[in-house]
Amino acid sequence: MGRAVARRYDAAVPEPSAGLPGLPGLPDLPWGSLSHRQVLAELAVQGWVPCGVGDWAVALRSPEGSLVVRVCPFDPAYWAFVDLCRQCAGNRWLPRIELAADLEGGGSVVFLEFVAPVDHPVVKQLAEQWRTRQSDPEFQEVSRAAQRIDAEYRTSTPWWGRCDLDDAHIFRAADRLVLLDAYCMAGADLYHAILEDVTEVHRWIPRERMRYALDIPYIARENSTAEILALRTAWARAAGWPPRPCLEEPSWMIPQTSSQLSASSHDRGNVLALTMRPGGATLLALLGATIHGKPGVVSAADCHS
Repeated sequence: MGRAVARRYDAAVPEPSAGLPGLPGLPDLPWGSLSHRQVLAELAVQGWVPCGVGDWAVALRSPEGSLVVRVCPFDPAYWAFVDLCRQCAGNRWLPRIELAADLEGGGSVVFLEFVAPVDHPVVKQLAEQWRTRQSDPEFQEVSRAAQRIDAEYRTSTPWWGRCDLDDAHIFRAADRLVLLDAYCMAGADLYHAILEDVTEVHRWIPRERMRYALDIPYIARENSTAEILALRTAWARAAGWPPRPCLEEPSWMIPQTSSQLSASSHDRGNVLALTMRPGGATLLALLGATIHGKPGVVSAADCHS
C-alpha cells in the first residue's frame, strides 16, 4: 500500500493547506485499502458535499469550500495529468494538487484547489491571458511537458486517446486560468473491447487494476438496461460467475454498456465542468486518470522529484 505524503511547493496563489498529517480539510484515510465507494461514504460523513458527476468520476467540495476531491472508480487517463502537474510544479497554468492516491481495485482519489468554469469564449478579464498564451514561457513549459508525457503514455497505455490543450480544457482558479484534463482515453474502444472479450482486455490491464470499471458514471448515465446487462454479463464471463441482478446496487452506481459510448466520451475526454445548469445539474471540472501502473500515492511531496 502506498503512503500518503504531502509538502508545500510554490504556487501562483496562496495555499490554504499543504502537508500531512494534520492538514486542515484533508482526510487522512488508508486510501490504498478503500474502494471508491468507501471513499465517497467516508467523505460524505466528514461533511464533503457532492457537487458534480462527470464521465469518469464523482466530485465533492470540502466543507469550507477551498478544496475539491475527485473520486474515480476507474479512469485510464488520470495519472498522465498528475505527471504533468508534477513535472511543472508551481506553473500557474496548472492546478495545485494537494494529494493524489490509488484506491483499491484501480480507482483514484485526487484533492486539489477549487476551480470554476469560464464562459467560452474565455471571459473578458481572462481573455488576454489566453490570447497571449503561446508567447508565455510558462505555457510553453506546460505544452512541451504535455507532449512528452503523451508520447510516453501512448507507447505504454492500452486504449490511449490523446492530449488536448485547447480552450475546452481551460478553467479558473483564483485570478488565473488553469488547464485541466489534458489527456483522454479511447473510452468507446475500451468498453467495446470489454463487451467483445474481457479476458483479452485483462491481458493488457489486469483485472485488479480495473475492478470497478463498470462503475464509471458515464455509462451509468447514458446506457439502457439491456446494455447494462450485456456489459455485466461480459464482465462476469471472465470471472466464471453469473452476473448479479442490477437491482442489487443503487441506481447511481449501476454500470452500463458501451454501445452509447460514442465519440463524445472520447472527444470530451475527462472534462467535468463546474456549471450550474437548468434543472440543478452541477458538474465539477477536475483531473483525468490513467492506468499507468502508478502504485501508491502521488502528492505535493512528489512535485519537486
